[in-house]
Amino acid sequence: MRWLWSLLLLVTFVMPVPAARADVTVEFVVDGSGSMWSKLYDQYKIVVLRNGIAKFLEDAPQDIRVGVRAFGLPQGEGCNNTDLLVPPALNVHQDVLHAIKRMNPTGQAPIIFSLRKGLKDLEGIAGKKVLILIADGSDSCEEEMTEAIEKFSKAISHEEVHVIGLGLTEEKDLSELKLLAAKANGSFYSVSNKSQLAARIRTIVSRAVAEEQERLKQLAAEKARLALLAEKTRFAVAFASNVPSFFCSGIRIVDLQIDGTAVAVANGGTVGCKDRLEIFNEPMPRGEHSVLLTYEKDNHGDVVTSRPQTFKVQVEAGKTTLLECRTAGHLFFWGLESKVEVLPSP
Repeated sequence: MRWLWSLLLLVTFVMPVPAARADVTVEFVVDGSGSMWSKLYDQYKIVVLRNGIAKFLEDAPQDIRVGVRAFGLPQGEGCNNTDLLVPPALNVHQDVLHAIKRMNPTGQAPIIFSLRKGLKDLEGIAGKKVLILIADGSDSCEEEMTEAIEKFSKAISHEEVHVIGLGLTEEKDLSELKLLAAKANGSFYSVSNKSQLAARIRTIVSRAVAEEQERLKQLAAEKARLALLAEKTRFAVAFASNVPSFFCSGIRIVDLQIDGTAVAVANGGTVGCKDRLEIFNEPMPRGEHSVLLTYEKDNHGDVVTSRPQTFKVQVEAGKTTLLECRTAGHLFFWGLESKVEVLPSP
């Protein structure tokens, strides 16, 4: 597995990383209650809503998911009346436009109920997730709106709920919708025409895209930092011998295992009788690793194999941890002594 570890590090540093798409999902939760047929200056509010979203979608980013949910339409009745007209997806701008154009507002305004359904619509979707509520008043179904907002806010994790009010005049509506936005990680805006509506949507979406791009940028930087740290977290094994020539004509490493896996040894494992050779040096995850080493000493044709010896070494992050093994002659066998050093990595 060590070769795979090294290959992954090589790929990280050599191959260019393609720019990631800012993964953003926007679902409009739009007002289809009967009051949307009232006029905002010289236009019906439902027409302002249609034209404002259409104006935004004219030059909206094509690589964001868009969807639309409505409440108050003829398909349902009462305070459970909400319909997912277009599930959030890529390349559905025209579907969203067609769905909004077909809206015929008639019913009540179960805003909190619809937003809860909106959160469900976003489940399982990755990236930045935004609900944009566009309404001309507050919830007509919740008797205690402040309490309902508090409960709803607890259902939110990382989603944002922004609120755009169409021609709001009632102080109660203003205060409740502002509270909703504040408690739901969002912003509140009040608009009175299609241009203002499109501009506010554009502001919300542009900010979401920018924030997601920054998150991805930071994520890529963190991955690069961790990759560099992994490259600098290295484990090295050196073998040193100091055997008089009348006892030795050559030394060879016959087995080097790290964490139970045999590894190739530099120079084919051949070491001089009075020599020092770095036999292993590779990136290695931090933490404890086990090293088993066996060598043989050739005394002019009389070959003696050392006992296999195991060493436990704690590899430190961002540095080179060096295990140096030295030949040691004992009364009845040849073995090893060792020391560990922690050195700066190149």
